[in-house]
Amino acid sequence: MFDKVKQLYDMQKQAKEMKKTVEAVKVEKDAMGGKIRLVMNGSFHVESLSIDDSVLSPANRATLESSLKNLITETAEEVAKISAQQAMAMMKEMNFKLPGM
Repeated sequence: MFDKVKQLYDMQKQAKEMKKTVEAVKVEKDAMGGKIRLVMNGSFHVESLSIDDSVLSPANRATLESSLKNLITETAEEVAKISAQQAMAMMKEMNFKLPGM
């Protein structure tokens, strides 16, 4: 019984470490030749977004909206990929086995 409680405690501790590692991921991408820059962390929170004044005109609205949509999607996909790779690496280190893996 004590062994199972200790295993549960260890798993919780490792899960917290994994969460910290994943949250530490930072992905920075840009669009429109660097005029739009986005930084997103491993929790998919946007840490910063900068838009050059030169693209902030009504004439550029459709291009800006499209570029932002694509930039956010691409950044989120990269964050997900990196986070999954890190989680898999940590699970291997922990000798954690999931069915089918």
